[in-house]
Amino acid sequence: VRIEAADLGKIREKIFELNGKLAAGGAGLPEGASQLSLNPTEYRTLARIFDKMQDMTATRTYTAAFASTEVAVVQKTPRWPEQLLFPALDVLRLLVLIDGWAEKMLLDDTLRNAVIRSGASSQPNNMLVGMRVLCNWLAPRSLQGKFLTAATETLKVVGDCVSCEDRRVRAAAATALVNVAVLMTERQDKSVRRTAVMMCVKLLQASTLQADAALR
Repeated sequence: VRIEAADLGKIREKIFELNGKLAAGGAGLPEGASQLSLNPTEYRTLARIFDKMQDMTATRTYTAAFASTEVAVVQKTPRWPEQLLFPALDVLRLLVLIDGWAEKMLLDDTLRNAVIRSGASSQPNNMLVGMRVLCNWLAPRSLQGKFLTAATETLKVVGDCVSCEDRRVRAAAATALVNVAVLMTERQDKSVRRTAVMMCVKLLQASTLQADAALR
């Protein structure tokens, strides 16, 4: 299951709005967080990245070359404080669809840790979008073996979201478990399978689980 739909205009607008708050060092932000805000050059670079993503999502041809300066900006926003993180995760959700980016994210500590942080977040929006990133990340068959090598870490992110009170997050976790189940058909791992089944049972026991999530 891949989640490709996106309103890039809204995502772009939200990132630029939150970048202004980050630069101003608003109340509730960690000390020194303003240093992670985008400067004018990075701001323009991010605009170019959105133009590329707009072309890709319109044609559903996920191939694009990124300059080193563009990659550097992509690596910066996932380090934003928790309360500002979700639109940066939404960008990662789309980037991971691009040829080569799934493996790039698997090897990049900053990008990988942003997804791990989302599972342990106190912000439902982070958990929701983080699950959607994970769904797209689990899709490339060429990376399935590598994901299963890190299955404990992967499933921990899903497990954190299974317990969330937000129904949208639990539905996204159910979708991620569909992709984990597909991996299990490719490679047998009793421990991973047992953990995934326990998560499915926990989801099905939730009193407010939507029908589509229950079906998954």
